[in-house]
Amino acid sequence: MAIDPRKYADPREVPKYTIGEVALYLDLPPSTVRWWCLGRHFKIGGERRFSPSLIQPASHHPHNPSLSFYNLAEVHVLAATRRFNKISMQKIRDAIDYLAAQYPSPHPLIGHDFFTDGKDLFVKKITETVNLSRKGQLAFKELVDAHLDRLVSDHAGWPEKLFPVRHRDIEKRPVVIVPSVCGGHPITPKKGIRVSVLLSRNHAGESFQQIAEDYGLTELEVEDAIRYMEAA
Repeated sequence: MAIDPRKYADPREVPKYTIGEVALYLDLPPSTVRWWCLGRHFKIGGERRFSPSLIQPASHHPHNPSLSFYNLAEVHVLAATRRFNKISMQKIRDAIDYLAAQYPSPHPLIGHDFFTDGKDLFVKKITETVNLSRKGQLAFKELVDAHLDRLVSDHAGWPEKLFPVRHRDIEKRPVVIVPSVCGGHPITPKKGIRVSVLLSRNHAGESFQQIAEDYGLTELEVEDAIRYMEAA
């Protein structure tokens, strides 16, 4: 069934990303994104069970657009916990449930409350239940902070831009995702050129220099954006 964006008060709630697209943009296994957003079935002792999602998806189509920009931002925040390998999914689920109880919201990981004191509650809840050294606790907090720093919020405290992370590189910002530009797909930060277009031209044999001259970009901007979109 076709999605009518006019039915959504906030365009950032419109389902426009597939599981595969979110996985690609955020450098995560599709199975992980599917589990976080749609849940998963598993068996224990021959008994079929279901593990519910950590995120409330905009829709529920495993192969069609089912995730919104807000969902993309939530997965981005959760990716910080995955990149700290000692954190189990149960600990993350407990922390999200605790946060949601304190600040009821369909998106407890990205709202205004999370960006103020909610983030510290989330981090504290996880580090209290995981055997991390003091150094490990600080490293985890810094990783969450680094991911949050890549979300740009509007006046109400809700994300409106995302500088995603791929290849575990939290320093560079070669692309940005803005839900109202180019269908919410990765673009270059300064000129707003869709990165998939740059990638297609490069794969067709055009050099970074040729592409850069056509779009008023530097060769480094073109190269970094293309490298971002290429498979890890």
